[in-house]
Amino acid sequence: MGAVFRAVDRRTGERVAVKVLADKRRSHSPRFLREARLLAELDHPTIVAHRAHGVDADGRPWLAMRWLEGEDLAERLARSKLDPESTIALGVRLCEALALLHAKSVVHRDIKPENVLLEDGRTDKAVLLDLGVARQLERRTRLTSTSEVVGTVGYLAPEQIEDRDPISPASDLFALGCVLYECLTGEAAFAGPHPLVVLAKVLLVEPPPIREKAPNVPPALAEVVHSLLSKSIQHRPVGAKEVRRALLDVALAEALLCLVRAAGGYQR
Repeated sequence: MGAVFRAVDRRTGERVAVKVLADKRRSHSPRFLREARLLAELDHPTIVAHRAHGVDADGRPWLAMRWLEGEDLAERLARSKLDPESTIALGVRLCEALALLHAKSVVHRDIKPENVLLEDGRTDKAVLLDLGVARQLERRTRLTSTSEVVGTVGYLAPEQIEDRDPISPASDLFALGCVLYECLTGEAAFAGPHPLVVLAKVLLVEPPPIREKAPNVPPALAEVVHSLLSKSIQHRPVGAKEVRRALLDVALAEALLCLVRAAGGYQR
């Protein structure tokens, strides 16, 4: 939609990231300003913080956000997959961000590794970025003027592709499942040589079991992620808060198991 610059707020001396809409995308101004207004209403460490927004002398909208030092999740995964503990920490943070958005009747619609910033490189300090295609719950997912589904291929829920159900938090949870699957296995849940192949897989093919790809993943954690990847909305978890609790339960169970093993009371 435009370009992002590192800048300094002359009033506070704080470094900020300034996103400016490209001239050729002026038709996207309403969406851009909607993102700015939405961020201005949010105040949570799991979502990039709003600093200011407006329109420049040439009529281009701009949005200033808190500057974050780190790398995005896609860059991290390009080096290697994550261990289960780091994946759980990431999942908990993203669930907190999604719970906040969903409580405000907003669906992100583009959860993917590129939109997750790991502040200081830490998964327990993950920050959700880019609410440019976020939408109110009561509105339906629709095709753009170029006949492209809103979102990113490989992280779209089946209902987003088919446009058969009202948009809901369940679509964000499916995308979250795709992200966590990739973290644990080092591979995308749905991949192919062409976008149409990927879309067909999302609709018709189940991803390979996580523990076939990564045997060290606790069964309970794999179960949580596979539940997020259900093609049926009704079979996915009810909400982000439920997923967060499930992930924390897995973390607690694993911690207790480590204590038992350390005490010599665990036998296979």
